[in-house]
Amino acid sequence: MKISEEVAISPSLTGQWQSFFLGALWLGFVTYAVLLAPPSTPDTLDVICQLSAGQWGQINPLPRCFV
Repeated sequence: MKISEEVAISPSLTGQWQSFFLGALWLGFVTYAVLLAPPSTPDTLDVICQLSAGQWGQINPLPRCFV
């Protein structure tokens, strides 16, 4: 059975939808992590801002529960 060209989906169009879906999923995870997730410590937002700005020198890599 041969599919006509009118019904076939273009591979480039499929790739665009896949990229859009993965980008939206990534954006949803970031939005949840920054805005909606409850912070485990009061300074969680400060740590996120430091990580976003690339200021990694002052951040302790081990969580406080392991120290």
